[in-house]
Amino acid sequence: MNKNTISPKELNDLLKEKKSKVLCIDLRTEDEHNFSHIPGTINIPLDQLQNHLSELKGYDKIILQCTSGARSQFACNVLPANIKCHTLSLEGGITKWESDGFNVKYKGKSRISLMRQVFLIAGVFILSGLLFYNITHNVWYLLLPLLVGIGLTFAGITGQCLMSKLLIKMPWNRN
Repeated sequence: MNKNTISPKELNDLLKEKKSKVLCIDLRTEDEHNFSHIPGTINIPLDQLQNHLSELKGYDKIILQCTSGARSQFACNVLPANIKCHTLSLEGGITKWESDGFNVKYKGKSRISLMRQVFLIAGVFILSGLLFYNITHNVWYLLLPLLVGIGLTFAGITGQCLMSKLLIKMPWNRN
């Protein structure tokens, strides 16, 4: 076991103990956290963690948790430089926590993440354009993969994904 990890059993015992000031942070997205989470955790997605550093001061230990432990292990290596407290990553994430038989709170239904929706639609548009071009030899069908390529390039350069801005307005993505 890594020196900056904590097993699900150790975390469960620590949360029951209540002797020290412990904060358990779920680094997953809001959708992931809303679907299921370890009771007592707060949700601060990994990409927003830097914005909450002042709130993390004053704790003896901060336990970081994600799905498998990869995101929390990454954050565990970064956080100590920014705050003065002991940070630990939940070994195996919520997946191991649940498989070891510890309580998980389910709040909502699962949906495909926004980025996976973007990847799925981009892939369908590219494959459709190429397929229809091969069937009909009409060069206009090549506009589909071209437009998707331009959109993905724009998103990579600017950080603004137009497809995700459209998808977020769809009824299945509204809370």
